[in-house]
Amino acid sequence: MLRAIYGDIPKSVLTTADRNTLNLKERKHGAPRPAIGTAPILSVKALGNLQIQIDCRVEGDENRPSIHPDADGVELRAYIGDTPPPNYEGANNISFKSKARFTEILDDPTFMGKWACVFARWVNTSDNTKSGPWSPMVSVIIN
Repeated sequence: MLRAIYGDIPKSVLTTADRNTLNLKERKHGAPRPAIGTAPILSVKALGNLQIQIDCRVEGDENRPSIHPDADGVELRAYIGDTPPPNYEGANNISFKSKARFTEILDDPTFMGKWACVFARWVNTSDNTKSGPWSPMVSVIIN
């Protein structure tokens, strides 16, 4: 909200007390982040009209989508077809999302009635070796 009112505020303008008052988290650049040892828990839901909603969450968040605190976002691999791939390497659509909940709108009407199979992992964009493992496949029939 502050960004919408004041535009981007350089961090050097705000004191530590100002950041605490505004409840702004300060990330120390260059601070090492640990390797991510868990995979996202995925939920995929068909919304109709060739749309699917994907929710990602960490293990401790049972009720709401969330991003792992050591991740910059989530990498997705998806496959659309009649039979699911054996693993994430068989999924050919790759994307990166920085949000934990999003809707994918598919633009090919031939996808109707086919399986959408999704795999995901938490990603550290500054050091890919610290990215997490791939999740088990989650699938839904597109309608």
